Amino acid sequence: MQQFTGINMIMYYAPKIFDISGFHTHPQQMWMTVLIGNIDVIDCAAAIFFVDNKGRKLLLYWGYLGMGIAILILSASFGLNIHNEFFNVLDVLSIGAFLVPFAFSAGPIAWLLCAEIFPLKGRDFG
Repeated sequence: MQQFTGINMIMYYAPKIFDISGFHTHPQQMWMTVLIGNIDVIDCAAAIFFVDNKGRKLLLYWGYLGMGIAILILSASFGLNIHNEFFNVLDVLSIGAFLVPFAFSAGPIAWLLCAEIFPLKGRDFG
């Protein structure tokens, strides 16, 4: 499910998305891509403290809901094909609004669940 969230599309095509969103120079696109990468890393690190406190299932539910809403807003903005300052800001905010729930849910929890599938006795072998 982690791969179906659209994270690969956001990360791989971030420079193109930012080009459409009004960042037309290559350095601007790259710095915005670095920014969203940093947001992802920082939020994944923060998620470590929430996974055990809030529970994996609850974080996954809220994370997928938040990602779904954010990606719908981004796709609606691109679908309208209106390029003004409001929609450019909306695009950037929706990418950020997508990354935060991803970094708190599907990003780290998918890898955590892979490690927890195996029983304690066989975990080192698995």
